[in-house]
Parts: sequence; C-alpha cells; structure tokens
Amino acid sequence: LAYSNQFLSSVGASSLSDLRRLPLSTLLHSAVWNQVTPSLDDYVVPIPPIAYYATSSLVLPPNGAILIGSNSLDTLIGFPWYNGPFPNTTAAYLYILNLYFGNFSDHVAAIYPPTGPGGPSVAYQRINAHLCVTCPTRLVADLTSSQWPVYLYRFSFNPIRSGLAGHFAEVPEVFGEQVLPWPYSESLSQTMRGYWTTFAKGGDPLSSERSGMNDVEWKQYTKSVPNFVDFNDVVTAQSGYSATECNFWSSYMSYANNVMNVLSYCF
Repeated sequence: LAYSNQFLSSVGASSLSDLRRLPLSTLLHSAVWNQVTPSLDDYVVPIPPIAYYATSSLVLPPNGAILIGSNSLDTLIGFPWYNGPFPNTTAAYLYILNLYFGNFSDHVAAIYPPTGPGGPSVAYQRINAHLCVTCPTRLVADLTSSQWPVYLYRFSFNPIRSGLAGHFAEVPEVFGEQVLPWPYSESLSQTMRGYWTTFAKGGDPLSSERSGMNDVEWKQYTKSVPNFVDFNDVVTAQSGYSATECNFWSSYMSYANNVMNVLSYCF
C-alpha cells in the first residue's frame, strides 16, 4: 500500500480515475514502477471485480457456468509456501495475532488454536489461507451461484504434509505435468483433467460422456446448499467449505476499520 501511494504521487495522480487518464508512457517512466508493476492491457475494469459478481453484471455465454476453488493451505505468503518464517511458539503466534487483529486476536486464536495439528506455524498459515484465498473464493461462489451454475472445489492432495496443499499445488494435476517440488499423482491428474475438460466443453464437470467413469458426483454449489468436491488421495463430495472460519471472517470484515488489517495480513 505504501508503494501504491508512492506510485500515485510519482505520476501526479491521486486516484485510479487519474491514473486511467494518463498516457502509458507516463506510467512506465515512474521511478517506482518496479515496486508496483501495475497491469496494463487492452481491457479496463472500471469498478472492483467483486462488484461485477454482486451486481449481476457478470456476463457469461449461453449455458455458461463457473468452476472455482482453492487449496487446503492456499496461502499468499509466497514460495516456498511452507518454509516461513512463521511463528514456532505459542507466545510468538499470539504476539503476531495481537499486532494484526488487536481486540479480535483472542477470537482468532480460538478458531485457529496454536495447539492444533502442525502447531502455531500451521495455524498462522491457515489464517492466511482462509482470509486471503479460501473465504474470498467462497464469497465469489455465494454471489455468482444465484445467477449461474457454480461448481466449487478444494484441492487437498499433499502426501508430504497430509492434507496441506499450498498455493498453485493443483495446477500440475489440472494440466497433467509434474512441476517440482510440488507432489504429483498421475491418477488424480487424470481424474481432474476429466472433470475440467468436460466442464470446458459443456459447462458441467459431469456429463453423459463420462458415464461409467466412476466419478464422484460433483453437485452444484449454492449459498444454502454449499456442495463442493475435495481432491485428495480419495476424491470426495462434501459440504460446508470452511464454514466456521469463513463465517467468522465475514463478520470480522463487516467492521470497516478491519479491511486494512486484512490487506496487510495478506500482502
């Protein structure tokens, strides 16, 4: 955020509207361009993307649908996602929670106890994953499922750290090519590629083309019936999608002053 403000000042702008009126050459020659590296292309999104989902402005082709999901430990902490530095003691963990969440830190610690599986390090990562990726994913599914068919997934495959799949971990399976150091399962990849390609062709990950394939039934997600499929050693149909955690963060975000805490924790 500090670099964003510096970028605005460097080109004499005070808002996104100002930036959109400037010539490309002015933006490219900013002294802090490399600190921000904004995206410049032929498409302009004049309002926050979430507003498209919330206002029925999203346009899909006829019979369009949405396939969306996240991973079980989908942090934005960066590669390698499991190496830290993360708090390794309860005292350090609670100290960090207090820095970010203040009066809410006790509530956060109750949902993500440092004594849980993996200790304070994994608890810290789970907060980042839920707050920054998993729960925003559920929010998009909530908003769009009233307009379009939505199919929600969670990817949990990781034989190295059971059930803890980091950011990007599902991509090798979806495309059928191992990328080190991420774990890879050819059989799981074949299953996922089957769902994805069937969805791409017809807007439904299950179709008559795949009859007899012994696929788990991937039911549509709705806010009231939150179905999803979990991709792990065994593929299973489930319901809920981190409901306790995401309901808490939804309440937390309702306090306007907490938005900056969330942004600083994610990035």
